[in-house]
Amino acid sequence: MGDTMAEDKKSNEKVIVDIYGQKYTLRGPLGEDKIKRLANELDKLMQEVATTAPHLATHQIAVLVALRLLNDYNDLKEEYDKGFQLALFKDSDGDIF
Repeated sequence: MGDTMAEDKKSNEKVIVDIYGQKYTLRGPLGEDKIKRLANELDKLMQEVATTAPHLATHQIAVLVALRLLNDYNDLKEEYDKGFQLALFKDSDGDIF
């Protein structure tokens, strides 16, 4: 019961982050440290894209970052799925049959 109350409180805490010059007040179950770390990573990605394409508006930079992240996610998912399928065809010694 204590853990649930702590988790509820954790999800209700406001976390203020700065992403590409904009302040955002967020709250969620991830906790302050993780939210800040993710926001920092997102800010770095947006800064990186802005450096290579300084003529783009903020929303365009955000879309390019979202596409990059989705591509990375899909690549990792494909690798995971291939590894999972390969694991189904291995025997207890690790040999593929």
